[in-house]
Amino acid sequence: MSSISTDGHPDTQAQSSLLRKWNELAVTAAFLITSAVATVGWLYVLAEGAMATVNWLFS
Repeated sequence: MSSISTDGHPDTQAQSSLLRKWNELAVTAAFLITSAVATVGWLYVLAEGAMATVNWLFS
């Protein structure tokens, strides 16, 4: 619950706290998405390398 200051505007501390929380959530989501994409990319590269190695060994 935000308090009302004497000039009639909502408490700026409550607004900055909410904004900080959303900012932290956005940074966390971006980090998780980036990590997931990087992990899938590495798995793809490893699989391609494994397939190339197997094809080279059995050719």
